Amino acid sequence: MLLTILIVGIVLIFIFKFFKELQNFSPDVPDLEKYKTILDVLLRSTGNSTTTQIDKIIVSNFGIFCIEEKALNGWIYGNVESKYWKQFLQSKEFKFYNPFRQNYAHVKALEVLLGNHLNAPIVSLVAFTRADKIKVSGTDLVGDQVRIDEIIKSYTREVYCDEERDYIFDLIGRANIENREERIRHDIQVEEIQKAKNSYLSRHL
Repeated sequence: MLLTILIVGIVLIFIFKFFKELQNFSPDVPDLEKYKTILDVLLRSTGNSTTTQIDKIIVSNFGIFCIEEKALNGWIYGNVESKYWKQFLQSKEFKFYNPFRQNYAHVKALEVLLGNHLNAPIVSLVAFTRADKIKVSGTDLVGDQVRIDEIIKSYTREVYCDEERDYIFDLIGRANIENREERIRHDIQVEEIQKAKNSYLSRHL
């Protein structure tokens, strides 16, 4: 009986610490009312495909943050101006498209959607959620999840009132394409674009 109470106590301590860390580092926590998050957003696009898919958008009183998330392991190297970055994993090198260039299309789609409702430039961020080391030059707007949360929280000047923030959040939600057929069509387009990029890499790099 005593052992059970002890185990339960330890578990509760870990749960408390976990949620404490979330409150310290993650704008996604509902208690932080000035931040609203929407995931996996599919919007109309004028880029290489008819639609563009955004991993995470945070709409806050302090700005709008468009986040491209990469679940890449190993070491990540790149420059914000370079077309391709490098991933080093288990003594092997892999090249991948600059995620800031990928996120550029996402930001543009949001700018078209929001138009005159924007009071400040949309902030483009890249989060590597699994990388062991991240070394990217030319920008500070990249990092692991903790670093991205720190960047977001560094924006402290309010540029949207609560009503404006909620309106923008709802506008994005209404524009989000949830139709299954359109999402399948988007995946096919992305796959074709990725094949073209891989073909280019094999021939030129």
